[in-house]
Amino acid sequence: MSRDRLITVKRTSVALFGVASMACSEGPTLAPNDARSSADTREDASAQPDVASITDTGVDVVRDAPSTPDASCTPMVLPPAPGVTVEAPFAANYRAYDLGRVPGLPATRYGGCLIDRDDPDLMYIGVDSETPMGTIYSIRVVRDCDRHIIGYSGTARMVASAPYVDANLFYDRDGNILFSMWPVDQIAVLRPGATMPSQVISLMSFGIEQQASPGGLAFVPTGFTGAGELRAVGWPNFGWFRIPYTYRDRTYTLATAERRAMFTNGTGGFAYVPPGSPMIDRPSLIMAEWATTVSLFDVDPRGDVVPSTRRPFLTGLTNAWGAYFEPVTGDFMFPSWGNDRVIVVRGFATPQPPPIPPPG
Repeated sequence: MSRDRLITVKRTSVALFGVASMACSEGPTLAPNDARSSADTREDASAQPDVASITDTGVDVVRDAPSTPDASCTPMVLPPAPGVTVEAPFAANYRAYDLGRVPGLPATRYGGCLIDRDDPDLMYIGVDSETPMGTIYSIRVVRDCDRHIIGYSGTARMVASAPYVDANLFYDRDGNILFSMWPVDQIAVLRPGATMPSQVISLMSFGIEQQASPGGLAFVPTGFTGAGELRAVGWPNFGWFRIPYTYRDRTYTLATAERRAMFTNGTGGFAYVPPGSPMIDRPSLIMAEWATTVSLFDVDPRGDVVPSTRRPFLTGLTNAWGAYFEPVTGDFMFPSWGNDRVIVVRGFATPQPPPIPPPG
């Protein structure tokens, strides 16, 4: 079922499931090998209230103590992602694995994920994606001898309110976390230590109509002419946008957005491919396309996508939506929306740090 159809039919289950009371194990919670059920249909939240008045509480986020590396490190093997195929020719260098469900999360829809910039063993993940009850949870991750994530430790903890959180969470250079808010056509900024968004910006005021409310959002990385600029892609109007801005005192001020391209199929979370990744010799980005495919696209020197260069990378997925390259190993991670699991793909180069904002 296509996502645009799902938008119109879904009003069935917005109720939150309670957070599971799961005991912390002494060792890692490794990924299960079982397949999850198919996803819920997507929520039409057009009647939900605006959240532009949310302000920063200034309350520090409580974090778990750092994990202690095991001196007698033993490699562990993740199960392959069931039903997921890395397409030719990329299968020669890349492998997809299943991390499974995050322990302690409500049985609900995952948004984007992100590794803490100071603690490489702490992951954040959006929960109740695309609803006013959206939140960000943290979970400790377990890494193998080569530092690849192979599972989880303990249970997830809620750290921040994140209404309508969607497919991308990412840092700026000052440690603020930005995320897209679908379908309310907004961007949120979560400052370090805050438990709710510090700034919420309506994109309607800057030329992005609600039918193009972004699910995917990212900075153009270092190495491009537009490094540090914002890019967004909408749903169900699949436009690709440049969003000019200025940044001062941890506050973003946007200018009128410019539509630079249009897609013909589902557009979700995206991330720029780290330079030096095998078999990807042109500047590229990778995008989760609702609901079964993740594809590669060329990007031009300004960091804008070229839709005609689409190349399927992964197929056979269930509700592909998030997109993130984790900073330690470069593994590509995407949470599955409504299918409640995280898939990782190994083989990519390590990404660069967040770019410096453009001068303003």
